[in-house]
Amino acid sequence: MKDVEIEDKKIMTVDKFSSYKLLENIGLVELSYCWAHQRREFIDAKTKYPEIREWAETWIEKIAELYHINNKRIRYNKGNLEFIKYDKKLREKIGQIYFLINQQYSHPGQKEIMESMKKHWKGITLFGDVI
Repeated sequence: MKDVEIEDKKIMTVDKFSSYKLLENIGLVELSYCWAHQRREFIDAKTKYPEIREWAETWIEKIAELYHINNKRIRYNKGNLEFIKYDKKLREKIGQIYFLINQQYSHPGQKEIMESMKKHWKGITLFGDVI
């Protein structure tokens, strides 16, 4: 868990453990969910459901792309032209992911992960606004 204070608001980077949600519900913090934990859901799915292995591996690559773009983005100050370029790429990639999580999925493993991502969308994309 990592704490960051931004504009007098405490943001906690956490996994999806339900106890953290209580802190958010009573207004003490805003939760930022960790993409490493999201990635683990896909790793677990490809092991549990070999029939969706390729699909899960594609998602693991998408998450790696998010990390790559964000790592480039945060090398620069917020107003820097390079920051702006990578910030735009990051937001485009997040938009593509949002589109994909809202597609129809037939496999129970796919549905479970996509529903979790929808439910936690605000928290898993909050990192893009924290600089």
